[in-house]
Amino acid sequence: MTKTTHGRTARLELDDQALRDWDALVLDASPEGIVLDRSAFYPGGGGQPPDHGVLLWQGVQTRIAGVRKGDDLELIPVEGDPVPPVGTSVRCSVEDERRTALMRTHSGLHLLCGVVFRDYGCLVTGGNMDP
Repeated sequence: MTKTTHGRTARLELDDQALRDWDALVLDASPEGIVLDRSAFYPGGGGQPPDHGVLLWQGVQTRIAGVRKGDDLELIPVEGDPVPPVGTSVRCSVEDERRTALMRTHSGLHLLCGVVFRDYGCLVTGGNMDP
């Protein structure tokens, strides 16, 4: 297993695409973004949108509406949701139905692009998979 990081966050989804639940520690937190020591939230890229999910901590839930890549990998909480304090242990969950649908769509689009190139000699570039 390869350990890949983005800033201070270990990127768990790069080694295990089926991972949907894990524990993590909050390294930084504000209403603009939450940084964890470990995350399986896919931040998006190549037209594929980021994951959604939740953080559970001390009987509280914070919904995650997206992920941003900057100096650190930041989880974007839903506006108005509580933010866990730095140092808090959280239980993290990726929204399975969305992740699975996006993974299948991503693979299907690669196949479709291959057929378009094979049959018409045209390259398909760009794209946005937002549901």
